[in-house]
Amino acid sequence: MSAPARVDLHGRVAELALERSLHGDLAPGERLRIAWEELGSDAPGRFREGDRILVALEPLPDLSLWRQRFPEGGALAVAGRGAGFLREPDAASVNLLAAYLALPPGARGGDAGAQALAGLVAGAEPGLATGALAGLASLELGPPATEALARALADETRPLALRRGILALAAERRLGALRPGIERLARAPGPLAPDALEALARLDGPLPAARVRELLASSDPALRTVAVRQAGATLGVGELAERLRSDPDAGVRAAAVGALAARGGEEALEAASPGFFDPEPVVRREAITKIGARGAEAVPLCLRLAFERRSPEAGAPVAALAVAGPAGRDALAELATRHSDPKLRELARLALGKPLPEH
Repeated sequence: MSAPARVDLHGRVAELALERSLHGDLAPGERLRIAWEELGSDAPGRFREGDRILVALEPLPDLSLWRQRFPEGGALAVAGRGAGFLREPDAASVNLLAAYLALPPGARGGDAGAQALAGLVAGAEPGLATGALAGLASLELGPPATEALARALADETRPLALRRGILALAAERRLGALRPGIERLARAPGPLAPDALEALARLDGPLPAARVRELLASSDPALRTVAVRQAGATLGVGELAERLRSDPDAGVRAAAVGALAARGGEEALEAASPGFFDPEPVVRREAITKIGARGAEAVPLCLRLAFERRSPEAGAPVAALAVAGPAGRDALAELATRHSDPKLRELARLALGKPLPEH
């Protein structure tokens, strides 16, 4: 690549000497002008003289600014608003991408396309692999594709974020072929164990009672969180309430609030209500959204707590009423006129979308 040159304040242009074309009819040795924008004036440019890049190109945008920059054309834009490139791509990534691009467009949505994308997930550099994984979300995945995904999931050299994405895809698409690998990850200590356990619960239903108890005894709060979230009927209202009261980790307490709210009923919602007053915002947010989502069922509890408390403590029950539907709005109207704390009355009016009274 030649040294990039400014076209204007943000526009940039450079020349590439083509080494290989993965798609299209360009020949090695051709020279191309590429254009992009650098919007961060203080940041170093994305390209430098001598860079070797794999770049996706598209026609220049048909906007007046770009027509002013290149009135005679003669340049191609870096795709993805300037983000469609890899710096110093490795040979494996290039060859895997070339195999995918060599497929006829109509075949990319079928078995061959799924297999090629799964191969990118298993063997390409992280950015390409992540994009390929996203592309698999809408395709049917046959044995060759799921075998490649299983290899990537088991490969400890692949990025954790990518392997977490595979677990999420397996859970979402109910990919039973990946279950043995998921079970191994769930049993092995490591950063992927919580994600693997969540995936198993999506595949098989609530975790077995023995595993729930085992996880609850763990010193790892992420494992305790999974146990609470995926316990099914193993944990009763009393045990979940105790977790909310006493677990030192906010994530576990938030999971307990969510599990109690999901049960519904007066006892469970009352047990979840300490989440409104937890010192950690993540727990209070969970209480607001999950208890409020119960709608009319949650309104008597939230209204009582709002009347019993003053600002700022009563703010969380008031916020829950704001997401509780028509019955919640009726309760807010009552608070806006009857609460003894003027700050709470104002908060209720704000939640109703009404202007504050003049003082």
